[in-house]
Amino acid sequence: MQMQAGFLAYGITDAEGNFQVKSAYNGKMPIGSYDVMIAPPGGEGDTSTVSAEDRFEQGQANGKSKTAFPARYRETTKSGLKYDIKEGKNHFNIDIKSK
Repeated sequence: MQMQAGFLAYGITDAEGNFQVKSAYNGKMPIGSYDVMIAPPGGEGDTSTVSAEDRFEQGQANGKSKTAFPARYRETTKSGLKYDIKEGKNHFNIDIKSK
């Protein structure tokens, strides 16, 4: 079985829950199918200089969050979230459920 390298991108929600994905390619993502993980808000402080890789690692950590957040969403293999990126603009509504 050959493992395929993934493509790492992230987004941070605003007060209304809207987000825009950021990546190493100016927010663009290659067309394809993606497994998605979501992490609750992290610690305090300025995170604007944190790399996508560090954000991913923080999201995978089992640290405590100030926000109640279902643990299964923190891992791509357990979240059940998979999205297909197509050419042009893509828009996704993600509904996080507690159970």
